[in-house]
Amino acid sequence: MYCVGYFGTGSVGSEYGVDEVTFLLDSYSTLQWIWMGIGSIESLLISSDYGTPHPPEGWAYYPRGIMANCYITDCTEIIGSNERYRCVGYEGTGPATTGPDTLTSFTMTSSGTLTWLWQHQYTFEVQNPSGYGSPVPAVGSYWMEANQPVDAYITLNPDAGWYCVGYDGWGALDDGWGDSVHFALTAPSGVQWEWMEGIDVVTLDVTSPYGPCDPPAGRNYIPVGTNLIATAGPYSYIADNNRQTTVGWTGTADVPATGDSNAVPITMTRASTLDWQWENEIHLDYEGCGGAVPVQTGEGWYRVGEEVDISTSTSLEDGGDHYGFVVWFPNDPGAVTIDDDTRPITSLNLIQPCTLTA
Repeated sequence: MYCVGYFGTGSVGSEYGVDEVTFLLDSYSTLQWIWMGIGSIESLLISSDYGTPHPPEGWAYYPRGIMANCYITDCTEIIGSNERYRCVGYEGTGPATTGPDTLTSFTMTSSGTLTWLWQHQYTFEVQNPSGYGSPVPAVGSYWMEANQPVDAYITLNPDAGWYCVGYDGWGALDDGWGDSVHFALTAPSGVQWEWMEGIDVVTLDVTSPYGPCDPPAGRNYIPVGTNLIATAGPYSYIADNNRQTTVGWTGTADVPATGDSNAVPITMTRASTLDWQWENEIHLDYEGCGGAVPVQTGEGWYRVGEEVDISTSTSLEDGGDHYGFVVWFPNDPGAVTIDDDTRPITSLNLIQPCTLTA
């Protein structure tokens, strides 16, 4: 027999799906527990990582065809002043549906499950003491989902003769140049936008088809006399086996005319430009044979069209099995041109990302 709820009078109400009740006894009352056999009931398995679900976690039993009323009584679990878990809905099977609320009702026509969903959240705070620029989000503190991207920016720069020259960040956000930020909220974080009058700033226009760049691509307003080291990359990954790599820059005014690294020191005294140069690199991978991996050279990153020297062991043992080199086999024949694919030491021309099997 299964307890499927209770009938009450006086100070006690009536409810299905629970086997416990708390009440204030302020009048004559009665309580009758309801029991039913397995052939007349349906069960609901309730789960919740936080909060106080009703019915509570575990199995709840209902007479077949009865309406189940489920809810969370405390929707927020505070971890600290800037961290919490928030109930954002529920997920059900059987008669239970899925939705974004903290309460749900459904008819118990079959057994099922109900899982309350919780979102981990941190605060993101925006400060803008100068009052310029109409920041987005606006000044204030916001609860946002943890580990998800955050975008914040200034909508008007310059504004009334004042220029946003960067920001101070904390938590998961470092200080930086520019008037926008994009980062993952891995901790309680915030940004304070910094402003200066136009007479005290110069422009640095950065051009780059890839990132990251510091200062970022676009027009940056820099305080006059600032010594900074501009950087790019060194890599921007398009895929696991395809990336762009910084190979240098060209510049004007305070930026040296050319360079072949991913960093350049600059003393800002006048309007300047910086154009980062990138080249595509693709990866050459190896696969072993059987459960063993032969000694091989040549795996790595290369420019498209670059000639690569490759080599592999001529033989190896794997347990009781003996392997001897026969041929190089690319996963995509169009990705490489091998000088002699029957020789263990040879060269190839790499056209696309490729995996070689010896």
